[in-house]
Amino acid sequence: MQLCFNTLRLKCRPLARKDFLEFINLVQSDDEIQQYFRFENTVDYLTSLFNQSCIPCGVFSKSTGKLVGYVNGFMYSSQELLVEFFIGEGYRNNHYAFEVLSAYFDNCLAKHNFHTFRFDVEDDNFASQHLLEKIGAVRCEEEDFVDDTPEKRHFQVFKFSC
Repeated sequence: MQLCFNTLRLKCRPLARKDFLEFINLVQSDDEIQQYFRFENTVDYLTSLFNQSCIPCGVFSKSTGKLVGYVNGFMYSSQELLVEFFIGEGYRNNHYAFEVLSAYFDNCLAKHNFHTFRFDVEDDNFASQHLLEKIGAVRCEEEDFVDDTPEKRHFQVFKFSC
């Protein structure tokens, strides 16, 4: 599925193969992104987005044309998307994440009829937790879980409904 939309300062569109190098550079130059996103092979991950039931968007600055972040929703159930997102270092603290997520929700509802968005957030990712609370997402205590990686990361589940 594809989704294109603009916000006041951002242009959001599917990542094209020509964007892969810029995406890889953004991820590899940012320790925080690497801490929370496990991209074993970034090119394989990006290629898989074309084959899965997901709605990925690169987030580009309208003023510079540079990739500043990413948002993607994986179909979790018939009306729910499991959303992952990041804004690159140097672009944080300017409300881009709030701006893009708000528009992403509106567009996913209008164009693909998704009403509920789920976020699995690591326990120590306080910035994302705070942002999700600001957006109006609610923590679902009964759905917290520990993943099956060697690190046994603990996740909190947040949901936002339109």
